[in-house]
Amino acid sequence: MIKKWTVICVWLVSLMIIVGGMTRITDSGLSITEFELLDGVVPPFTKKTWEKKFNKYQKTSEFKLINYNMSIKEFKVIYWWEYFHRLLGRVIGLFFLVPVLFKKLFFKRFSRLYKRYIVLFLMTVFQGLVGWYMVASGLKEGMVNVAHFRLSMHLSLAVILFCYLIWTLFLIYNHDNSIKGHKKLYSLLLLLMPFVFLQIIFGAFVSGTGAGNLYHTFPSMNGQFIPDSLFAAYSKTGFVSFFNNLASIQFIHRILGMIIFIYTVFLFFYSNLRLDDYLIKSSLYVILLAVVFQFLFGVFVLIFEMSIYFRIFHHIGFLFFVFSFVRLFFYAKKKNPN
Repeated sequence: MIKKWTVICVWLVSLMIIVGGMTRITDSGLSITEFELLDGVVPPFTKKTWEKKFNKYQKTSEFKLINYNMSIKEFKVIYWWEYFHRLLGRVIGLFFLVPVLFKKLFFKRFSRLYKRYIVLFLMTVFQGLVGWYMVASGLKEGMVNVAHFRLSMHLSLAVILFCYLIWTLFLIYNHDNSIKGHKKLYSLLLLLMPFVFLQIIFGAFVSGTGAGNLYHTFPSMNGQFIPDSLFAAYSKTGFVSFFNNLASIQFIHRILGMIIFIYTVFLFFYSNLRLDDYLIKSSLYVILLAVVFQFLFGVFVLIFEMSIYFRIFHHIGFLFFVFSFVRLFFYAKKKNPN
């Protein structure tokens, strides 16, 4: 039973990350101005409750400085994105809690995985608290967006939870198999891992600061590979500019994307010719497909200034890449026979 349950959890968390991306892309995250752990489960249905929600939003700096012409009809659109994002969080928390409460029912064959579900539930609770910590930063006077450092923390924790959940799923599906692994490929993937994690952080920085709207040419940035504004920012604030200056953030995001793309292509051709393990070889094809799609779509979104509804495919592509990376990492890491 835990096998099917875990598959559902993977889909729910995937959907959660996608909806979270849409919530950010549509600037919907500040539409609900209170934590509302229990009373937020029931959405507003009457005209009076909608007006009450809208009145609270009108007190935010985002409304006063940017959305001052917003109608209540337009407000409902951004409200629903944030509402479903929070609702999914509650549903996922329950899905992780139920197996913990009914251990004998869910873990007859996989008793050793019980502790992993306790960890998953605690991670979900912590993620919810960090989510509110992020939203609270955008509700401060003068703020029109959430702090991009807190946004990156929220996204990073979501990715860590997603990876831990996928790994749990692979452990279940490979319970009776001995994974041969590949020491060299495993070492090469370890070298790639910090670049992937940094790219996730800077992807959140790009989304949180709007740095992606600064330059719309590739591979140059308005005719310069390294823009002058990057050096100017560094001369003023030093190393901190790498995390706050929009040109620096977009530049680092580009460089990391190119490094990951080139390195993954190298991994594919280097390892594919030296391996005969079907699981690893198939994982190499999947990760190559994921990185090509993600890189090309990222460039297209940048150059053609695609609408917010196209940008979500870049977000989905990142999720697909993370899944394929964990899959390859799992089969490259040698396991002991069960």
